[in-house]
Formats: sequence, structure tokens, C-alpha cells
Amino acid sequence: MLHLLLLITAFVLLSVPLRHLTGAVKSESGQAVAGASGVVEGMEEHPEGEHVHRVPVRIRVRYAHAPEMMRLEVGERDLLKGASLGTSPVECDAEMEIGHEGNEFVLEVKWPEGVGATAVTVELEPEGLDMRSETRWSEGGAISDVLTFVW
Repeated sequence: MLHLLLLITAFVLLSVPLRHLTGAVKSESGQAVAGASGVVEGMEEHPEGEHVHRVPVRIRVRYAHAPEMMRLEVGERDLLKGASLGTSPVECDAEMEIGHEGNEFVLEVKWPEGVGATAVTVELEPEGLDMRSETRWSEGGAISDVLTFVW
């Protein structure tokens, strides 16, 4: 009987701090609600229903051979516009809307004549979420593909 009492006491003492560490964080009002646009700022709030989170994202692109041209587009926006492609990795920051069904990015890369098969790895690290990466290999000195990242 004493063992059972000690086990229950240990469980209660551990469950209280663990609940605070792993529990959901709510907004100041105690409820998370998406605005009329369905966009939630940051990752702390998590309303029900269809919505996206607008968060800062670290973008990192790695490659072995410097490309002549590279675009990573989401919608009409080129996330790598103005980035120097001379050395790998290319890094930049952007604010993006992250959806629960995933985000699609169009990757277009072109290498100088004579560069054989080579690869590009795109890494996305949204604030508050795990980093995800996708690697694509070139065919004929170019890549044109859609990358899907799901968090």
C-alpha cells in the first residue's frame, strides 16, 4: 500500500510541471481566434478551423556548384530575389504564411554549361516549428520543380 501511495504522489508532483511545459499557450484573452482573413500571427495561438500562421522564416539553400540563376517562389514572390549566388549556402529571412496542409514553392535553377548532375537543398525553418528540407537533383543543367513543405 505504501508503494502505491508513493507512486501516486510522484505522479502528481511530476504532472503539474509537465503540464505547464507541454500545454497549449493561449492568447491574453484565454482563447485563440483567427481574424477575418484566417491569418494568425505567430505560433502561440491555435484557433480551430482553417487558418494559416504568419511567422518569420529562415531560408537556407545549399549547393555544390554555383548556379547562374535561382528562384524560389511562393505565389508571385521570389524569396531569393537579390541574394548573392556566389557561395553556398545562400541564407535569407522572410515572413510567410504557413498552412497546416503545407506550402508549395516553385524552385527554378540553371547552371552554367558543362556542370554535370548536381543537387540543391532548400531548408526552411519557421519560427516555432521544426526545420524542413527538400533536395532536388539537376537534369540537363537545370531544375524546375515544385517543393511541398508540411509542418
